[in-house]
Amino acid sequence: MGIFDILQMSMYFAPAFFGHLLGKCLKRKYPIVEIMKLGFVVLGTFALVWWPYLHSYEAAMQVISRLAPFERGIYEDYVANFWCTTSVLIKWKRLYAIKPLKLMSLSATILAFLPSFIQQVKSPSNLGFLYSLLNSSFSFYLFSYQGMFYCWVDTLFFCKYM
Repeated sequence: MGIFDILQMSMYFAPAFFGHLLGKCLKRKYPIVEIMKLGFVVLGTFALVWWPYLHSYEAAMQVISRLAPFERGIYEDYVANFWCTTSVLIKWKRLYAIKPLKLMSLSATILAFLPSFIQQVKSPSNLGFLYSLLNSSFSFYLFSYQGMFYCWVDTLFFCKYM
């Protein structure tokens, strides 16, 4: 969870890690205890990383606005993700306000990484985890609000271990 807080691009990996770790916990003898231990570690790490910013509401909101820069629009002109590519035909910024665009972006991103996430929860494996990392990063690249190009790091890592 700490990696999630470091950079916006790290959100790309969170679903793959969560699905894999949850799947591993569910395969243990006492899954509820394992999930509680995992939750304790994740929440503890999250609290530790966010502790310096929790002194005021304004400081926390400043960090959140840096992680999710919604005011800049759904895409940047030099990123060839779904929103930028289809804006030639569908003028997303003219047709929709920021709120519905955020919801569409969130829904499309989740739907894109959901199959590999479910597979990792049902039967976690090392190879499946690599596929999940790849799928998760590409889904964030293609459909997230303000997509970035860092999913290629996953692709290079994936190709090395295939």
